[in-house]
Amino acid sequence: MKIEYIIEQIASISKKTPEITKTISAVISKLSSYTVINGLVYFFVARADCKFPGLGMKFVGPVIAFLFLVFLLDVFTNDFTLFKIIDNKEGTILKRIIVIFLAFLAAGLLSWLYVSGIYQPLFSIPDKIWECKI
Repeated sequence: MKIEYIIEQIASISKKTPEITKTISAVISKLSSYTVINGLVYFFVARADCKFPGLGMKFVGPVIAFLFLVFLLDVFTNDFTLFKIIDNKEGTILKRIIVIFLAFLAAGLLSWLYVSGIYQPLFSIPDKIWECKI
């Protein structure tokens, strides 16, 4: 009896595998597009810093933080059905608390992916980008 239950659970998860892989693929695709956008912001700020010294570095922090918030909001509203699960009246309070806890863990993982995917390449950009040759 217990083995049948385990087999049914594995079968139900295997039916959801294509949907899960599509969601993960969409999140990674969005992460790569935000990486490109952040790289462009960094590059244009470096170029603007040549004409207006010091102004560019005041601009880059808030813009990248804003893009990070947009990324998280985009992922949690479009790819993860977090709000549908929380608003579900059939679920118990414990289920909602567990979902919120898992959402915090997912946000932490996405934050780590965002930082490792964006800032590590940005820090490896050569210093020649900051040389102003007009």
